[in-house]
Amino acid sequence: EVQVVLCKWLASFEPDEKENILPIHVSHRIKLKSIGAAERLLRAMRLYPRNSDVQLFGCKTILHLTRESQSRRLVSLGAPEMLLEAMGSHAGLVEIQSTACEAFTNLTKYGDHGQHLVDLGALEIVMRAMEAHKSEPVVQEKACETLGYLVRNRSIRLQVLQLEPIEMILGAMDSHPNQAKLQLRACGVIWFLAECQEVQLRLLRLDAGSKIVQAMKNHPHDEELLIQACAAFHRLALEEVNALTIRNLNVVKEIEKATENVPSSIPLRYHARKAKDIILRSSGRT
Repeated sequence: EVQVVLCKWLASFEPDEKENILPIHVSHRIKLKSIGAAERLLRAMRLYPRNSDVQLFGCKTILHLTRESQSRRLVSLGAPEMLLEAMGSHAGLVEIQSTACEAFTNLTKYGDHGQHLVDLGALEIVMRAMEAHKSEPVVQEKACETLGYLVRNRSIRLQVLQLEPIEMILGAMDSHPNQAKLQLRACGVIWFLAECQEVQLRLLRLDAGSKIVQAMKNHPHDEELLIQACAAFHRLALEEVNALTIRNLNVVKEIEKATENVPSSIPLRYHARKAKDIILRSSGRT
């Protein structure tokens, strides 16, 4: 009981949602690190691996503490291993699965610990979470976000493809069409996975193009999603045969609509122009 209260108290110093973080929360984070909170937290997680409250609040606190580039200390203390253990021991608890995935994203995004996570088996655990919680959009979103940051590393990209994640990612897009963040994260994974012709062809055979178009139609004013969608189409259309397939989906029309809906976005105009040019050029039009 004391350990649960301690872990809950540590987790209470910062909101789980990034958009709600204030300067005071950053100060709390620095203070917690200075008093050795991470060491005490991880000790509690190791002592009570079956206590779901200890593990949940432990994962939340790790998530908060990984929201900056100074995460080497956490990694050296074994925080990634504890996240993986919590996911494995509490595979049925949605909040633990989604929180741990978000912490993996932070460790990859801010700390460049992606390869270390992969070496520990994070890819398999994340994919297992997606498989077990197909009806939970938060798990699908956070897992896709983790994959999206991991696959920015080319060597990790090859390891991800060996696990055949494409069907699961596209399935998540199909199952949760109204979840903008999930659609955004899925488009991001597709963008980076579609590096070679073999993967591009496989994505298009599995109707990835139509799913991206549908995401653009469902979320016509989501700037970040539209940018990722255009970037994904640019990558998918690099080969002429793929560009012809994409053109038949009326992708150019959707790209033009995107720039009309968010006219002030310079990054969107850039990615839209690149995608449109490669589709039309490869299709024999100017």
